[in-house]
Amino acid sequence: MRLGIVVMALLIGLGTVYATLWIVDRMGAPAKNKPQELISVGPAIAKGGPYPKAVVDSTVHEFGSMVVGKTGEHTFIIRNEGEAPLILTKGQTTCKCTISEMPDGNVPPGGQVEVLLKWSPKTREPEFSQKATIHTNDPDHKDIELFVTGNVTTLFDLIPPDSWIFPDVPEDQPVTQNGIFISQLLEEFEIESVQSSKPSIGHEISALSKEELLAGGGKSGYRLKVIVNPDKGVGGFNETLTIKAKAKDHEPETRVIALVGQRLGPIRITGPAWQDSSMSLSMGGFDSAKGRKMTLSLFVRGAMAGNFQFVKQTIDPTGLKVELVKDDKFRAQGDSQRYQLTFEVPPGMKGNRTAENSAVVKVQTNHPKVPEMTLHVHFVSY
Repeated sequence: MRLGIVVMALLIGLGTVYATLWIVDRMGAPAKNKPQELISVGPAIAKGGPYPKAVVDSTVHEFGSMVVGKTGEHTFIIRNEGEAPLILTKGQTTCKCTISEMPDGNVPPGGQVEVLLKWSPKTREPEFSQKATIHTNDPDHKDIELFVTGNVTTLFDLIPPDSWIFPDVPEDQPVTQNGIFISQLLEEFEIESVQSSKPSIGHEISALSKEELLAGGGKSGYRLKVIVNPDKGVGGFNETLTIKAKAKDHEPETRVIALVGQRLGPIRITGPAWQDSSMSLSMGGFDSAKGRKMTLSLFVRGAMAGNFQFVKQTIDPTGLKVELVKDDKFRAQGDSQRYQLTFEVPPGMKGNRTAENSAVVKVQTNHPKVPEMTLHVHFVSY
């Protein structure tokens, strides 16, 4: 009885093993019995020698500095120091890559071929890297990666950059700022001209010393001093200084510096919706049937403080009303006097006066230091 049970168990066990083997066979043989085909990239490599041998003295070339918009190029030499013809094909590149013509489409043993890389940077880059991959039939060098590194700069650099800020320009003394106009590439260049948009803006130029050039990382350059002189005006200003530079074998280049700031002067306007920088008032949006009125504070300092007047007004659009009234209740501190400056869009007046199409108020005053003022008003009445 026990013998029968043992025999039955063995049969069941063998059946399980057989079933397992049958399932494996049905599912497919192990990978080693069915090798996966690999997708080859580049020229086919011979199964047996002799083989070519691709040699490059250096796969990385340090190009140095170059100018935005110019074209850089470098030629790599690939030699065949093997015993069979060397076949080359282009792979992925980040630039234009050209392989020189090869007799019979290959490089014979002892021969060489040129690989030319060209690139044209569109923007300034502190560091750049161009790469080209060359596929070969050399079993030891199936892929050759060629690199060109360097940096892209402009022909001239302006420090500070193209916008200089003059936050507070007093009415009685000039304000200055200093900068440098420098080149990392040129051994020498010349500043041909400097022009300002207003006579009250002056400048001084002098060559940088060797120590200053070294500190600024340049080969040649100039020290630039911009002078904003007192002017008959108050509020924000936005002027320009245009510099034209030239160098041998290069087209002249022009740089424009934006000079942005505010003149304090003897007159100052304040209020919740007033912008000093643009001398503008924002009255917001409102129902034209109701209109809108807003009053600001205008302070005058100096000898004219108690007798300041608007002599003449020119307003566009003509329906807008502007009124200046001395505040007799104001307790003057020193030589300062407050006036109430009121702007009114009367009921029934419609308009869409944004920053691009503001209402303009040109005022002539009796103040010798501020004979004219131009004020801007923004509103939308519907």
